[in-house]
Amino acid sequence: MADHPQVTLQVLEFKAGHHGAMGGALSILSFNDAPELVYLEGMSVGSLVQSSVDVTRYLSIYNLIQVHALLPDATKDLIKQIMEDDYPCEPGHLT
Repeated sequence: MADHPQVTLQVLEFKAGHHGAMGGALSILSFNDAPELVYLEGMSVGSLVQSSVDVTRYLSIYNLIQVHALLPDATKDLIKQIMEDDYPCEPGHLT
């Protein structure tokens, strides 16, 4: 998944502290022929944010999270290390 051209995988470590999206998942929906939207997902509800003012606010929150998260290569290394340490398997199965 991390090597898919339309996916950027980044880990935000706990030591980064609180952030504006701690209430649930935040997805940015980008389209070629329409304005961006934001999808918010909580424990039991999801909502689509369409207001340009609110979308801009969530894009700013997302950008701040991205800045404080590990870079994609460091994220892959961290996940690989955790998998090797906590979920050992036969050599060569983690590529």
